[in-house]
This record gives sequence, structure tokens and C-alpha cells, in this order.
Amino acid sequence: MTALVVVAVVAVDAIPEESEPAGHPPGRSLGRAAAGAATRASLVPVEGTRLGAWVAVGPSYDDLTRARLVTERERRLGRRYEIVHNFHPFTDPFPSAFDRFVVAGDRTLLLSWNGTTAARILGGGADAMIRARARALRRLRQPVLLRFWWEMNTRVKAAWAEPDEFVEVWRYVHRIFDEEGATNVAWVWCPTTEAFAANAEVAERYWPGADWVDWVAADGYNFAPAKPGAAYRSFATTFADFYRWAARTGKPTMIAEVGVLERRPGEKAAWLDELAPVLRTRFPRVGALVYFDTRRIVDGGVRDWRIDTSASSLAAFDRLAGDLDAGLRMPGQ
Repeated sequence: MTALVVVAVVAVDAIPEESEPAGHPPGRSLGRAAAGAATRASLVPVEGTRLGAWVAVGPSYDDLTRARLVTERERRLGRRYEIVHNFHPFTDPFPSAFDRFVVAGDRTLLLSWNGTTAARILGGGADAMIRARARALRRLRQPVLLRFWWEMNTRVKAAWAEPDEFVEVWRYVHRIFDEEGATNVAWVWCPTTEAFAANAEVAERYWPGADWVDWVAADGYNFAPAKPGAAYRSFATTFADFYRWAARTGKPTMIAEVGVLERRPGEKAAWLDELAPVLRTRFPRVGALVYFDTRRIVDGGVRDWRIDTSASSLAAFDRLAGDLDAGLRMPGQ
């Protein structure tokens, strides 16, 4: 395992120094000078929405491949992502070589760190590992968005902890990070959009409290036509309940995972074209939108969320990137 990590680090470090993509103004993403303060507040736009993505091609690939995928997407769009997403199991060492590639490239890392059973964490057996992860992120000296134990309301993850146990775990891990001085870490709390239906009763049960959360987020998808019985839903409809609840918290708000599938010709493009106007007029508190740019096989069926499933969808995503770029203003700009 150690040898593999070393190879990955060397491979990512071997990527040539990047130039700015054509049409991308220097410093559009969080610049190194601004990031030097490494504060949670520096991640929140004064105006507009920061654009990010999880870029992947399959379940197994190395850090170098992922780094190349990100830079290829950015060159195609003619701009860098403000946020790049990566996932880690609970025991996974991080930051990985890919995580370091993200922050070294003048982007903000959204690091999704999965949970485990509440008993495993609250029993104290993982304390040393948690402290090591906190120190490792602190040493990055860059702001990091940490999405701990995301989608805690889903069937598999809900089996790991009752809602009150989840809240206890969240605060427990947060305290350890605070004790280790990882003040550059912004905590992103993220159920699925389903948790906010019916007056957000499910979300309320998992809420750790305003003092323990920096960003309120949700994951939501238009699953039609791949998921049996799924209705075709607009972006606004998918996230309306979440946004209504999130706005009451007064916290920065994030769409942490979002995606749409092809159905009829031009329909995916039309869905994507809705995003920027909705963010401006109906969801103005959304400070970050992170697209799920990947293709997955689920229960034998293909779910192709990629931005370039058609020429029209790629053109629409390019328009979205331009619209969000034009409206974005970060602190100090």
C-alpha cells in the first residue's frame, strides 16, 4: 500500500505546470494570496455561486488519471473549477496526491469523508487516526470544505447511527479537529434532498446545531429515466424544500451533488440552462454548486451524469460555467 501511494505522489507531481485555460482570468478561483489566511469565511462568495465538480470515469482509477480528467475538463470549458470534489472512506489516509493536486492548482478541495458506526467513533478507538487527519488538513494551509458522513439519512448509512448518535459523532469529531487547530476546515453538513420533505422532519433529527456547521448542503438528482418510477424533475423542484429550510439557518448553502440524465434530445441541455437563472432569482444564498460528472452502473443500469453526453449538454454546461463565472465575486475582489 505504501509503495502505491508513493507512485501516485510521483505521478501527480510529474504533471507539467498548468497554464490558465483560454478565456480564464487569473485569480478567478480562490487565489493563493487570499487562501493564505486559510479561514472558513474566505470560502463564501460575496456574490454569486462557485462552480465545482466530481470528475470521474469509473470505480477504479489512479490519482494521475483523475488529475488529467480535471484538467481536460477545465481546458474544454476554458476555465478552472473553483471547487474540485474527492471522496475518502473513513480509514483512508488524506490528503491524497489528488487532494494535493487540487489545492496546488488554485482550487478549493471539497473532501467527502465517509463515516462508520457511531460505536466505533464514540468508543475512542479512532481518536488517533482522526487527530492525524486533522493535523494533515491543517498542514495544507489552505481552506478545505470537509463533508463528513454525507447522506447520513440514506438507508445504508442510517444503519450506522441513530440520528442522536450521528449528532454526537459529528460534535465529537469536530471537537478533535478544533483541538488540533484545523481552523482552515469548513464543516459541510449534507443529507439528500429527501430529508427536507414533509417540513424537513428527517433533516431536523440529524442537525448538529448551528455552532457545529459552516455550510448546509444537499445532494439531489433528476433520476429519470434510469431509475424505475422516477419522475422527471426540474432543478428548482429537486432542491426547493432543501433551500427553504437551509435559508432559515442563515448558513452558506451548497448544492454538493447534482446531476441530470439524457432523455429526449435537447432536454438535458434545457435542464442545465435552468440552473443559473434559478440560482440568481430563487436560490440566491447558494454559494457553491458541485456537479457529479461521471458515469455509473447501478443495479445493472447506466446512469450517465457526464456533462458531455451530447453536444447540446456540453454547450449548456459551458453556458452555465460562463454565467456563474460572470456573477462570482469573492472577498477582496
